[in-house]
Amino acid sequence: MKILNLYGARHMHQSPDFRFIGHRHGKYEANIILKGTIELTCNSKVFSLSRGSFAIWKPGVFHMSRVTSEGGAELISLSFELSDDTFPVEESAIFELNKTDMALVSVIDESEGDALVKLIEAFFIRLSGRDENSHTKREALSEIYHNAVNFMADNMDKDLSSNTIAKHCGVCLTTLKKAFSVYSGIGIKAYFNEMKIHRARELLQDGKRVSEVSDILGFSSPAYFSQSFKRITGISPKKIGL
Repeated sequence: MKILNLYGARHMHQSPDFRFIGHRHGKYEANIILKGTIELTCNSKVFSLSRGSFAIWKPGVFHMSRVTSEGGAELISLSFELSDDTFPVEESAIFELNKTDMALVSVIDESEGDALVKLIEAFFIRLSGRDENSHTKREALSEIYHNAVNFMADNMDKDLSSNTIAKHCGVCLTTLKKAFSVYSGIGIKAYFNEMKIHRARELLQDGKRVSEVSDILGFSSPAYFSQSFKRITGISPKKIGL
């Protein structure tokens, strides 16, 4: 397992009200929690992390985090590219670090350059053969969010309304909107459109034509699909894969 590019390794202090709007991109990311508690969303899953938690997620995973402890939070944030996609096994994973792990984290925090890259590689290899921990939140609102996102993922060929999604989850629209506000930072329809466009990019990169992708993802026309794609990504779908 090699780090091909280390884009960032930052020691961060976050205020009690810190949060950012959820997004996805083409890099691996990881957080090592040093102090406080953080709520992390990775696609449909919501995790509660505290000191000694290590979270890692693959490129393309929709993610958002917010501080949930009154005293704020402290963490190391990593952004990188790996030589293979075998770690983590799933799209995201949580590990509970022991004292030896945290000692290595302290050295990582004080290193830079090639030494930093080698230490992070060693840290990842150390964790790769270890069982993952489950920190998934099982509160009512997070379960509603989880069910809604999975329902969207299973029905990307349809033009689902927010009311249809709420009905599937057995809740009113107001409750569903609250779940997406808390765990994604964007609206229900915006999330579904962003999910579709992310899938569209994958299909286009696999060689599908614009008209095919439009049909697969349930857009009313290729023209409307192209318009939506450019609005969200900033580029024309015809330029993907060129």
